[in-house]
This record gives sequence, structure tokens and C-alpha cells, in this order.
Amino acid sequence: MPTPRNALYDRPLMAGAGVLLLAMVGSGVGITAALKLRDRETVVTAPVAAAVRAPAPASGELADMVATVVPAVVQVQVTGLRHHTPGVISPDGSDSLRRFYDDAPQGEEADADEVLGSGFIFDSKGLVVTNAHVVEGGSKIRVRLASGREVAAELVGADSKTDLAVLRIASDTAGLPTVKWGDSDKVRVGDAIFAVGSPFGLGSTVTSGIVSGRGREIGEGPYDDFLQIDAAINQGNSGGPLFDRYGHVIGVNTAIYSPSDSGGNVGIGFAIPAHMVQQVVRQLVTNGHVVRGQIGISIQPVTEDIADSMGLKEARGALVAGVTPDSPAARGGVRIGDIITRFGGAPVVNARDLTRLVAESTIGEVRPVEVLRNGQLVKLQVATMSAERPVLAAAPVALPSAAAKGGSADILGLVVTRTTPELNARAEQPARATGLMITRVDPTSGGFDRGLEVGDLIIAANHLRVDSPEQLKAGVAAAGRAGRHNILLEVLRGDEHAFVAVPLS
Repeated sequence: MPTPRNALYDRPLMAGAGVLLLAMVGSGVGITAALKLRDRETVVTAPVAAAVRAPAPASGELADMVATVVPAVVQVQVTGLRHHTPGVISPDGSDSLRRFYDDAPQGEEADADEVLGSGFIFDSKGLVVTNAHVVEGGSKIRVRLASGREVAAELVGADSKTDLAVLRIASDTAGLPTVKWGDSDKVRVGDAIFAVGSPFGLGSTVTSGIVSGRGREIGEGPYDDFLQIDAAINQGNSGGPLFDRYGHVIGVNTAIYSPSDSGGNVGIGFAIPAHMVQQVVRQLVTNGHVVRGQIGISIQPVTEDIADSMGLKEARGALVAGVTPDSPAARGGVRIGDIITRFGGAPVVNARDLTRLVAESTIGEVRPVEVLRNGQLVKLQVATMSAERPVLAAAPVALPSAAAKGGSADILGLVVTRTTPELNARAEQPARATGLMITRVDPTSGGFDRGLEVGDLIIAANHLRVDSPEQLKAGVAAAGRAGRHNILLEVLRGDEHAFVAVPLS
């Protein structure tokens, strides 16, 4: 499947075989939320507050553990919702997130009388964790305790990027039973787990299974790091706890994969790991929102093709595609083309690791950073600041065929010519930018599959500047002589950089 247009670097593609449903149920129109499952992977913890916790039974019997933890699991009832209804997601990967209503006309506003989700009490003062998509847009929230008692709740804070929210229930419920946090970082594939929630409004429903996978990216956000489980979770389980065999919470059930729009469970569910939940919840309780760190760079994955084009033995780390001027990264010495391999002492296996590590950093704290630069290890010191990292902007443009006259060449299916101020203006590139402007892309070429477009500006090949087609041809020839299968192009699109590994054949 070719890379989607406007994608300058390799990114996971959407599978067309099914949809991913956020497990929430609506009592009038069957509200759910849907995502498309991607077909390949690219993406300091402490309890928030002391709580009264009952120890897990020594016997380890599932029924005994269920009896211990169920009193802390609640049903979340949200009313007064009003959402726009864009319709069911299409199976071709064109949309990543859609809300849909079974009975509402597509493209119109739809009301839901009540939406049901799950949650759990993590603080005896009445603090409850659930999913943000359960309470999103609600005007009235109530919580039904395991005892059957219903109490009013208020939203303390929500974080859409991780799909987590914290509620506070009535103050006269002090001393409520609470869950005990587990260590999601130590969870292994194959470990026994069980889930508790309110699927289809059936409170305190228990299902069991195993951990089927770790570190799953499902396209919900930049901080995806889901546990995959085979325990049956359905609409209404959203926000409910996932327990390990000791009765400790290791995740928050959030989504299921389904081969059809009906939302039936097929044994593929996803839970936010407790490690992330605790960090987010702590900030929501303290600030009402989440403050994340950034260092002022845009990054992309180090794919196998990029690793090959750079002569690396393995595809690891995060490739720096852009550095914001006067940012902490710029002041710390980070350069475009660096591959970040460690941040704050922790290894960076992929771009998702770096995103998470930077986001979790304390604002203003200086962290050690290790990068690979031209094959050499370089150690830097970089501070973090509070802001969102830049996103690569797309600037599709149509250039006249006459633009390719004079010094143009077809190289690897890309017709390129030395850029001029006029071409830069047409392509919305920086006025003084130099390099080779792409004026045509063969739709059967590797460059097309990698997301290159007319109007993109090639400024370097294998880290060497290119200002003429002859220089690019020389770079292609040099890569071939070195036994590489790809050439690494540094591409400018607007004011953002990206590295694209283009096949030589």
C-alpha cells in the first residue's frame, strides 16, 4: 500500500480490514467511537495519593481476587451529550478517528440521552479514573458504586492525548474501597489478566485472559503505548480497570478491534498501561490538565530503509528532521540529521520512545542526550520547555511544466531542477532556499511511495548538499557503490525538514 499523500516520511498505514472501537455504550443511540487499526508499528511513577487498600488474597484464586477488587469498580453515567456526527469511518484509511451513532443521520447533530462507561476508585477521598472519551461533552455525570448507590460526580480534569479523565464523587463517600496500582512495566506477554467493567450497562462484569502484546500503536495519539489483551471487553468497558493476577491495576481498558461496524468483540482489546495512567492522573489531580515537556524538534522513525541509506547496522533511535531556532534543542547542540539514541539516561528505541520520554520530563530540567552524528556518538545536555512539538506541514503545489526547463533531470522517477526564487514562491518554500525542486513524480516510483510530492525541495543527499541534478546523480551512484539499497534525501516542505529514504532500484 503506498504511503498516504502529504506524508513525507514513512508512517504506519491503516488497515482496511476492520475498525477499532472505543468501548463506550450509549443508551439511546448506541454511541461508540471508532479508529482504524494500523497495519504496522512505526509511538518517575508513584501513586497519586495514599489510599486505604485491601491486600490481594493469598490463595490467588480469581474469584477471591474479584471479590476484593470489585467494590472499587464503578459505572460512569454521562448525560447531556451533544456531538457532531460525521458518520462511520471508511475502511480505506482516510480517517483516523470518528464518532458514530447507530441511529442518527450522518452529517447531522445527534443527541444521546445517556452514555455509559466504567471507572475505578483510586483514592478513598472519592477520586475516580475513567476514559476522556466517556465524559467528553457531558453536562451531567453520575457514578454508580458497586453497592448500587448512585452519586453525583464532577470532572477534575481530562487529557484527550492519552484518553484519560479524573472524576471526583460526593464528599460524603470518604473511606471508599480503592484499587492498588501494579507495575505495568514488568507485565509480560502471556501474563494472566482480568478486566472488570460495565459492558452494555451490565455492572461488575468480569472477564479474563492474557496479555497478547505490548507497546501497541493504534493511531489514537502521539503517546500510544497500549497493552493488547484477549479478555473480552465491549462497549461500556471504557475506563474500567485491567488487573494482573495479583489483583493490582496494570491498565485502563480503552478500545477493542472489531472486523465490522457492529463492535463485536473478537479477542483484541487495548488498555492504557498503569505507568502512563499514574503520571497523567497525578497532573490532572494537581493542575486539572497535563503539562508536557518538549525540546523544540520534529522527529521521524528510523526505518529499515533509512538505516540502510545511512549505513547503520540496525533501525533504532529517533531521526531529527527539524530543529526550532533558539529552542532548547538548538541551544543544546542538536542538529538536523542527528539520531537520538538516549534521552535522560533511557534508551530511545524508536521515535515514540523519545516522544514519551520528553513529554514526561520535568519542565526546565536539563537532561543528558546521546546522538549518532555521521557515525560518531555525541553527548549533549538539553533542557525541556512546555509546549507542543512542531508538526511537519504539507504544502502541495502544482508547478507548470515549463518550470523544469534548463538543467532538469529525471532521477529515480523524480524530475528535479535547480530551484529559483520564483519556484520557491510557487511552492511556498523559503525565498532564499537552495536545492533541487521536484517538478514531477512518477506514480510508479519509490519516491512516490515514500510520500514525495511536486513542490518538495531536495536540499541534501546522504548529508551532502545538492544544488544541481549532477550532484544528486553523483550521490545516487555513491550510494550504489557503497552497497546501499536506498539514498537518504533531506527534503524541505515549507519551513519543516524531513528525511526520506528513496530506493535506488
